[in-house]
Amino acid sequence: MEATVSAEADAVHAPTTAVLRNGCNCMVMKHCADCERLKIEYQRTISEIYAVVGGRFNTVREKLRELARWQDVRDDAVEALYKHKKTHAAPESSSVLRNVA
Repeated sequence: MEATVSAEADAVHAPTTAVLRNGCNCMVMKHCADCERLKIEYQRTISEIYAVVGGRFNTVREKLRELARWQDVRDDAVEALYKHKKTHAAPESSSVLRNVA
């Protein structure tokens, strides 16, 4: 259900045209393969975190070490996703904001 809602929201807000920036040509596409890949990677890290939380380990220290490792991987995945999404900024919205101010 969440994935469907997220996909619908992405489809509504996805730019159909934009100026290319940072060497990313995905902005002219309605569905961005890089965004999808990064979202899948993020979801994988969340699944791994749940697996660690629900899993059994020899010591609590070992469990916490593995949890911290996957949280770091998740943080990197989120950072990469948001950095990539900035390449999708629509140039029309920035010109509209300048006209209002």
